[in-house]
Amino acid sequence: MSLLLLPALRVAYAEGSITPPEKLPLGGYTERGFKRMVGVGDDLELRVWILRPRGQAPIALAVMETLTIPESLRKELQDQLPSDYRLILCATHTHCAPDSQMFNDRMTFAIPGIAKYDPYWLGWTGLRAGEIFRQAIRAQDLPVPYLGVRRARLNLNRGRRPGAKPDPLGTRVDFGPRVGFWHYAAHATFYDSSEMRTRGDWPGAVMATTKAPVLLGPIGDVSPQSPGDTAPEKIAAFTREFRARLAGRPSRVWKPEDPINFVEVAIKLPKRRPHPAFAKTYKIPETMAQNLVERFAPESAKVGVLRMGSMAVVAVPGEPTAELGRQIQAYGERRGFRPTLVLSHANGWIGYLLAPNDYDRGGYEANLSFYGRDAGAAVVTTAYRAIDAMSKAK
Repeated sequence: MSLLLLPALRVAYAEGSITPPEKLPLGGYTERGFKRMVGVGDDLELRVWILRPRGQAPIALAVMETLTIPESLRKELQDQLPSDYRLILCATHTHCAPDSQMFNDRMTFAIPGIAKYDPYWLGWTGLRAGEIFRQAIRAQDLPVPYLGVRRARLNLNRGRRPGAKPDPLGTRVDFGPRVGFWHYAAHATFYDSSEMRTRGDWPGAVMATTKAPVLLGPIGDVSPQSPGDTAPEKIAAFTREFRARLAGRPSRVWKPEDPINFVEVAIKLPKRRPHPAFAKTYKIPETMAQNLVERFAPESAKVGVLRMGSMAVVAVPGEPTAELGRQIQAYGERRGFRPTLVLSHANGWIGYLLAPNDYDRGGYEANLSFYGRDAGAAVVTTAYRAIDAMSKAK
């Protein structure tokens, strides 16, 4: 068939379980110490869209129910794809999944509440993901006549640092008549450290009921909120409100003649170093603090931008605060991308990302910022460069 006769965009979808068959330590809350999960509460899944834009290499847009995306995990999953495929791999940041530090090949020692690297479970997860990727690649692909976006203000998040102003907008992106993915900024932390079973939290509940991935917005200083006395009640109320408010007719952001592409730009990361309060907070020597930061934090990372017509999706490999997200969003909109959706936990994890004055205030998030006070600004500048590059791409 002539290339010109192919649909401008075809998509295929698959999902599958990545819940391990053994009881492993859960990630997210150091208060759990060395405890292991007691069983399976929710099945954890990997959800994958294969995007096939005409004349471009395919793109795998994958969302994994895990805490973070260490670069060794991304590499393991990239290796499961054909060599010409590009990968956008996102975490839901649930705090009730096996600790993703087990997938971090630099984390070779354990401390209470944080697991160490386990090559077996990295390999097991990679093989399971490969099966799901191949299922998506083999699935019947569907032509996409348009991309639609539905946005609404939601009262389902709140700031968790002084001065935090979370993005209230939730987004539904449709691939033609089917929901492609959801986007919203809120930590997946309705369940607290007392929960010792696997849980998908609010992203898992939304995905299970809609069969569409959830991409997290800028969550660095943003918690979820909804009514209820227990985590399940709060998640049920959150899911009902989320779906109801985002129902309705979408606006179209892409037509078959519009461009689709993906670009990545390297971040000029400052030198890795712990926050001045890190060692004191965790009661460890300065030398151990530096060593630990180097285990957590990679030497390099990239910001990616997926362009789909007038929409830009900016993949940030960490947890940017709402303020940094607004800066990137505003720049994207000035460059003509409406909407500009900023993601957390996409294609890597370089820790919390804060504005310099916010870093100076300290606190939990600043303690988990691994490149000094200018790291957030470096990521924002890189996002601008990636948006500029994408605005010129055809």
